[in-house]
Amino acid sequence: MEGKTSEKTDRFRGKIAQFISNSLVVWKTVFNSDDSAFAGEMTIRTHMRPTADGTEVTMMTDDIPVGIGLEDNELGCRQTLEQRAAYLKGQRQNSPFSRKDIHIRSPRW
Repeated sequence: MEGKTSEKTDRFRGKIAQFISNSLVVWKTVFNSDDSAFAGEMTIRTHMRPTADGTEVTMMTDDIPVGIGLEDNELGCRQTLEQRAAYLKGQRQNSPFSRKDIHIRSPRW
């Protein structure tokens, strides 16, 4: 997957548009790119739901720039969720959810 800012780099500006503690984070992001195919604001919704043995995390995106293939977008979302899960597993004692494993589920686009 090629970067949007340079060959191996993705730089972006983002802001949290909505936050519901322990439930939902809505993130608006714009990629720094000279290529108009990556222009526009993309919305990323991360839903979190406690389960009996951890936390189910689902990430959904809207308004994906035309230059980002759906497969690349899904890969990026999966990598983000895996990194977040790895971080939180290391920080379990501070997690608002169960102290067990965090489960990742990504919808199919």
